[in-house]
Amino acid sequence: MTHPHTQHPELLMDALTAVRDAILLCSPMIRNPDPEVVTAMLNTAAATGEFTELLLRESAPPADDEEPGTGEALERATDLAGDTRRHLITASHLMGGARAIATSVAENR
Repeated sequence: MTHPHTQHPELLMDALTAVRDAILLCSPMIRNPDPEVVTAMLNTAAATGEFTELLLRESAPPADDEEPGTGEALERATDLAGDTRRHLITASHLMGGARAIATSVAENR
């Protein structure tokens, strides 16, 4: 196997830092819930999704060297992880919009 441990260590470190930060932000809100907890959880899920996508992308070449044929499965898993992250981000935006509409309606009554 000739691959280094990772082709883009700075991307993995940035993604891991984002996961840590999202978890730190989310943890107190779980213990003392308020309306922001859902947004924090979605942001945490999106951050972990990005990290998962990066890990899968980086593991595909060396895994395929060790066991030919696994690269295709990992590439598909990477695609699905990316799709999941994008859907979570979209969900967060939709929830923010719905919340703004509900607040506006309540204020105008």
